[in-house]
Amino acid sequence: MGMGTRNDQNAHCSRNCISSRAKHAQPLLTGSGFIYTIIQILAIQMPSWYIYFMKTIPELYEEDQADRRDTALLQDFGLITKRDAIRLKLAEAIVAKRKLLSGEEYYSLAMLYQHGSTISHSRLAVRYAKRAYEIGYEKAKWLYAASIDRLLSKQGKSQKYGTQFIKKDTKSKWKLHPVDPTITDEERTKWNVPPLAEAKARMKRMNEER
Repeated sequence: MGMGTRNDQNAHCSRNCISSRAKHAQPLLTGSGFIYTIIQILAIQMPSWYIYFMKTIPELYEEDQADRRDTALLQDFGLITKRDAIRLKLAEAIVAKRKLLSGEEYYSLAMLYQHGSTISHSRLAVRYAKRAYEIGYEKAKWLYAASIDRLLSKQGKSQKYGTQFIKKDTKSKWKLHPVDPTITDEERTKWNVPPLAEAKARMKRMNEER
């Protein structure tokens, strides 16, 4: 099952949708097949102090977003999923070395975990997005709502705000994951989420663009 959100206001509506894609990859995460496996192992085994000097959390966020704008990569979302896993390993190593993070860094972390594969990843996305807006990073309000929606969706529950779209496979149409009918558009506005009618209109456009 595929799942997507209203893209970081532009770019992270993920469509589950490698070969020549390698040339589109960012330097640190370049590669496919055997080479990609080696990179993944290194990302896990590399000393955290070394990783800290290689990447910043906002840089990992920019790579995450660039992947989701790359039409070649989007032809096989499995590669993006592998790259997401590496970014999370790098982010974990950085966080282990840091005492304090900025609002932007918490926001970037939340987005990385938002694109993680597990329920525990989604819980961390909620935590980091909440921390980001609590210390004044306004952009994180929407992500906080979206991360709650994705967590609920992964748990098989109705989402609250209407940010998550799903599809069974690449040939299926996008659908809006079931939404809790008790949540009002006024509540959505508090978190910078568009009205539910706009989400439904977006779903229609996404299917027309298929």
